[in-house]
Amino acid sequence: MAALLSTLDGLPDDGFDVVAHSLGAVLWMHHAVSGHPAPRPARVALVALPAGDQLPAEASTFLPIPLDTDGLRKAADGTVLVGGDDDPMCPGGIARAYGAPLKMAVTVITGGGHLNVESGFGPWPAVLDWCGRDNLAFIA
Repeated sequence: MAALLSTLDGLPDDGFDVVAHSLGAVLWMHHAVSGHPAPRPARVALVALPAGDQLPAEASTFLPIPLDTDGLRKAADGTVLVGGDDDPMCPGGIARAYGAPLKMAVTVITGGGHLNVESGFGPWPAVLDWCGRDNLAFIA
């Protein structure tokens, strides 16, 4: 959390986007509900969120993962969820594990796995296209 707050320090409200993957996305969720004063990003993409029961023992401090819709909505002007339909770190699927409880739309990437290099994702132009765009929708 200290590293995240240090990174955010000095950024202008609504002047940046956040793209967080896996445990970074869980960290953002904790930050969103923490009440720490920090600048507010224009938009946040939470990518490949792992299911709580899939976290390694070293990440036990991330549990429980906060499913706080109001906290996430207040932490940014908009938040999107993105996940693979076959992510081994989220066996039930991101829509069921996070989209439904948070009442948020989800972009599901067919065959995306954990959306990392090991699952065939390296450079991902769609993420760059999303950053700074006026439209919150994530188009894979």
